[in-house]
Amino acid sequence: MRVLLAFLLFPCIVFGQYNPLERSNTFQSDNNPLYWKNKKPNASYWQQDVYYDIKAQLNDQADIIEGVLSLEYTNNSPNNLEVLVFHLYQNAFEPGSYASEFHNRAAKSDTNYQHIVVSDLTVNAQDVRFERDNTILTVRLNSELLPGEKAEIECAFKTYFGPQHGRMKMYETFGKKHYNVVHWYPRVSVYDAKFGWTKPRFIMMHMFTWVCPFARWRGNLLVMLLQF
Repeated sequence: MRVLLAFLLFPCIVFGQYNPLERSNTFQSDNNPLYWKNKKPNASYWQQDVYYDIKAQLNDQADIIEGVLSLEYTNNSPNNLEVLVFHLYQNAFEPGSYASEFHNRAAKSDTNYQHIVVSDLTVNAQDVRFERDNTILTVRLNSELLPGEKAEIECAFKTYFGPQHGRMKMYETFGKKHYNVVHWYPRVSVYDAKFGWTKPRFIMMHMFTWVCPFARWRGNLLVMLLQF
């Protein structure tokens, strides 16, 4: 059996004036025409800076993606932040989820369902408390993140494929195993001047109900191709 992977590619645009792959975060440079500070619509405008660094591996025997996420989050707002909010979109398929209630799906005791599990979460190398409400993960910071400050978040995560799914799924066709991978890692929510943290419940499986900030990211997803 050959294991094949199909997933959404994240575009990477490289200009001569800066290198978005550099960990020094040159995306924030003054000569980057795409950086929001260099094209603000008005003097009071701001948005948060987000930089993902993800290392993950697909376990094709267990149908799980296992990875470590590192995130550099810069608070460009004028507010002190007491929490950080993340989306775990695949948890919409767990028994008793808000999406299950919305679509009148009966709760099942079966442990084989699509979801994301987060563990070993730290902020600035310190353990923090976090709580999950279905697809929303709220991280309680040990100290407020002040305007202009950066936070280094790191966590381990496992993303499980299951029989109920949306765009992300595992299936077999023509005797081959396929994986479609999307929304497969914890994603920080948008924090803006109008709404603060945006925390929409992910309940509409085939509509664009997710929201996330513009971000830079570097990712490695290791996939083993096996021939039996």
